[in-house]
Amino acid sequence: MKTDPVELQSIWLGYDYLNILLGIKAQNGRHIVDFIEDEVTADAATGQVTVHLTLFHDNVEDVQAYTRRAYASAPLWKYATAGVQKVTVYFTVNTYSEGPKTYEFEYIPHFN
Repeated sequence: MKTDPVELQSIWLGYDYLNILLGIKAQNGRHIVDFIEDEVTADAATGQVTVHLTLFHDNVEDVQAYTRRAYASAPLWKYATAGVQKVTVYFTVNTYSEGPKTYEFEYIPHFN
């Protein structure tokens, strides 16, 4: 899995989505950005789901010349099945300055 580094400019939960604003060092090449679902566990007794996501970034051998902005969103509503009260999201991103970094978020489905 490719996790070429990025600059994480902003990260926030916004109505059923985990949203990120990235700075990607690029020249002329096409970059690929996506979310990889590493693991999902559910506890039916407590109504809690834990999700581990990693940012997939492939710079496709582009030169790191100047910073371009990129925006991506991961839908969290798909983890909020019947009986789910809370989704804990662990999101890992490889940054230029600090290497891999993990953030934790608690998503409460809007129908609760």
